[in-house]
Parts: sequence; C-alpha cells; structure tokens
Amino acid sequence: MKKSLKSLLAVCLAAAMAVTATGCGGSSAPASGGSSTESGAAGGEEKLSSRDTLNMACKSEPTSLDPAQTKDLVTWAFMYNVSDSLIYFNWETQEYEPAIATEWSASDDGLEYTFTIRDGVKFHNGDTMTVDDVVFSLNRAIESSFTAQTNGCMDHFEKVDDSHVKAVLKYAYAPFIEIMTNPSYSIVSERAVKECEAAGKDFGREPVGCGAYKLKSWQSGNKLEFERFDDYYRGTPKMKNINWTIITDASAGAMALESGEIDYYYKVSNADFKHLSELPNLQSKVDEKGFGLFDITFNTTDGPFKDVNLRKAVAYAINREELVQGGAEGYGVVDDCWCATGATGYLPDFKWYEQDLDKAKECLAAAGYPNGIDVVFTQDSSDTYMAPAEIMQAQLAKVGINVTFEKLQRSVWIDTVSGNRQFEASLRMTNHVVNDAEYLLRRRLTSAMLGGGNNYAGYQNPEFDKLVDEATAETDTTKRNEIFRQCYEMIKEDVPAIPLYTSTSPIIISKYVKGWTFHPLERNVWANAYLVEE
Repeated sequence: MKKSLKSLLAVCLAAAMAVTATGCGGSSAPASGGSSTESGAAGGEEKLSSRDTLNMACKSEPTSLDPAQTKDLVTWAFMYNVSDSLIYFNWETQEYEPAIATEWSASDDGLEYTFTIRDGVKFHNGDTMTVDDVVFSLNRAIESSFTAQTNGCMDHFEKVDDSHVKAVLKYAYAPFIEIMTNPSYSIVSERAVKECEAAGKDFGREPVGCGAYKLKSWQSGNKLEFERFDDYYRGTPKMKNINWTIITDASAGAMALESGEIDYYYKVSNADFKHLSELPNLQSKVDEKGFGLFDITFNTTDGPFKDVNLRKAVAYAINREELVQGGAEGYGVVDDCWCATGATGYLPDFKWYEQDLDKAKECLAAAGYPNGIDVVFTQDSSDTYMAPAEIMQAQLAKVGINVTFEKLQRSVWIDTVSGNRQFEASLRMTNHVVNDAEYLLRRRLTSAMLGGGNNYAGYQNPEFDKLVDEATAETDTTKRNEIFRQCYEMIKEDVPAIPLYTSTSPIIISKYVKGWTFHPLERNVWANAYLVEE
C-alpha cells in the first residue's frame, strides 16, 4: 500500500532548508522578455529595462559547481540555478512542489520512496535527461563525503523503469523529502561527468546541469558569468545573463550596491544593512524564521560546568533579548527550543529560562560558589561571536560569574572546541543543513555523536537518545512535536547547552529587480527575475 502525494505532503512537515520554487508546480512559468511593459505590484504598468544582465556580487566564490562536491551556503546560492533537484520547497507557500520529479510516494514502512521523473528535461549540453542520469546523480551524491550530514538514512537509488526511480533507505527518516530538495542532490548529466573524468578535468568547473542558467565563464577570484538556458523545462528565463563579481570586502560590496554598480550583494553586514535599507534605490526584507541557532555549549564532562547547577546559573543570569539587540544588532529572534525558529519542530509555546538574577545566585551557591567563580569561554575571535559574548560577559558578572575569553582563529577554535573538547564553555552557532529539529538534536546532543561527532558538550542521556530515534521515524506531526517537546524539556533540565537566538537574514536588493522571491538562506531561483527602468 503506497501513500499518496497528498498524504505524504501532509506527513512530511514543511521545511525551509530548500530551494525557492519560483515558477513551478502550477505557478506560471518564467517568460522571456520582449514586451515593453509588465504589470506592477499595484496594478500599474512597469516599463522593462533594456539591460539584459543582472549584476550580482558576493564575498567569496563557490567551492565547486558539482552538486556532489558542495555543502556551503555560498555555493548553494549558485547551485540552485545551475541544476535542479527532484523536488522544490516553495518558501512563500511553505509547500513542496514538483521539479524533476512530477510526483512521489512512500511505502507504509517509510523505507522506500518512488519518484516519477519528468519527461523531456534537457541538460545544458543538449542531452535529454533519462532515469539513468537521475539514478547516477543521486547515488553519486550519497557516496560523496560532502553529503555526510544528510545521507545517513540512504542506502541507494535504483531504476524501476524508464519513468520511475526508487530510493531505498536504511531506516525510516521523516525529513527525507526535505533532503531531496537539497542542491547537493541536483541532477547532472552522467555522460558529461564521465567525459570530464576521462579527460582529467574538474566537473565542478565545467558543470552540465538542467537549471535555468548555465556557466559561461569562471575567472577565479574575480567573476562568474552565467547565461540563460533557453531550453529550461520551466520556460525561458527572463534575464539573458547573470554575472557574479567577487567582492571580498563587505563594505566595498555595500558601496557598490548603494551606487547601483551591482543589483545585489551576498551578504551585507548588519551595520551596512541598516543604512542601505533606508535608501530609495534599494528594497529590503528580514524574515524572522531563520536557520542559524546561536547557543552556549558547556563541557559537561570536565571542568566547572560539569555541575548542572552552574549551568543553570548561567541560564538564569543571561538576558537573551539583550544579546539579540546588542550582539546581533537586532537581526535575531530569541530562541526557546533546541532548533532554529524556521525549522520544522520548533514549538512557539515552549519556553526556556527567563532572566532571574536571584535564582541565578541560588544555583551558583548550590554549585558551591556562593562568592562567585572565574570561568573561561573559548571563542571564535570574529565579531559574529565576540559581540554577543561580551554582552553575555557583562550579564554574568552581575551574579559573580566572571568570564575571561580565550580568543582563537576559527580553524584553531574548531579543533579546540569541536575536535578535542578542550574548553569550559563556548558561544557558537550551528546552521540547519536539514531543516528539521531532529537534525540539531541528533547532531549536537546524542551519544552517537560523541568522539569524532558533533556532541561537543559530551552530553549523554540514554532516554534522550531514545526520543530522538523515535522522532526520526515518526511521521505523525502531532506525535512528532510531542517527542520534540520531551527532548526540549530534557535539555532544559540538564542544560548541556543554552539556546540563545536564531539569526535572521536581512536581504537587500535593487528596487528595480522584480519577480524575485525572498529566501532567508539565499536559495533563490532567478529565472523569473527581471529589471524595470530606473
């Protein structure tokens, strides 16, 4: 007995860690330019610009345009336009929509998913996509070390017939459909990959995908140029070209955006955003549903924070709203759960500790430090972490917890905190690669992630581990959220870490760019974007 698409969508919770599905699943396909006017937002007419190129910029270039070799957010911003995955997540509607797969179903035990593959999809080299290309791409992805954070549930993909592909899972995993929206699982040409390999070339530099834009040139450290793919299966993209310039200095990027030299910059600083958002030639947006959770992680296995009472003292002493306003310059939302506010499984009615200095002092005394204690926070030395950490330092001093900082360069900090657990406490941030609460709960706090994993706190609780395992396979939304609630309650009681806030994503772009859909992680398909006259 197979579950219908509608049933599956009801079961699998909406997750935002995926591509914005502009122009798919029943919405109008992007149209090529040519008319002199477009309907405006207020029902008027907008005159199209004669300019056929979007000028974009970012701080760093992509690591690779091979889906199987990518995992960083900057690269994904490019990948969403070079090749498409089986399914898209529409940020505006919060729904999964067909892409390369036109429909899908799951077995009753959740161990198999069957996808119907769209006919007539073209690759950038002119080849027509086959089921063999799909199976090749997906198996290649799950064999890559770059997808290790998402491929744990997958065994393999196999061809059913010329129109269908089956995913075989090692264990039932409720967010599996969300993973299938990830750009690392985009579909590429098998022939092109093998030809590149045979010639000793890097496919990531000469990608052959099926997305709205194809790579025209790549000048390392300088610029990437893309041209529209006229045979894109959703319709011809409106802009002929998209050029990305590498501007490593964020202030310089902000100046280029202000002057109109570029139409968009990824990513402006919070300080620059405040200024730019007030300019008449730019449009801006901030979404409170974010994907990066800032937290305080304690070493629960050694040092002073081995005592839960001291950890609770910190929880009661801090004012998280002050951290948002001062440390994140207002671009964050206080977070009460052990997942980001935009993640499936975030429970708005669950509440963490509120600041209570008297209770903080009581917990401090219970830990054996009635006269206070000196502690060390090992920190990434960048402003992203030090700004909120210094505010937290002043807050903790009010109850007698005196913080000094061990400031390290990021690579050293990662080894010290993440690799060797040679720290007492650290303020840090984790992004959702899988936009589901289970991802952070498992990755950061389960016993399975001790040793070489990501359980930096050294937290061990067999009952907690059992609950996370239950959440992994549970497909009923109500039951799953109840499991998450129990997990959050355990974390609140044991305090291996303190959720602080979810960072929000201020986005700013030229006001003359239209048809563009906001996504807080820059996962935007630009096929529907167009320019109007200034």
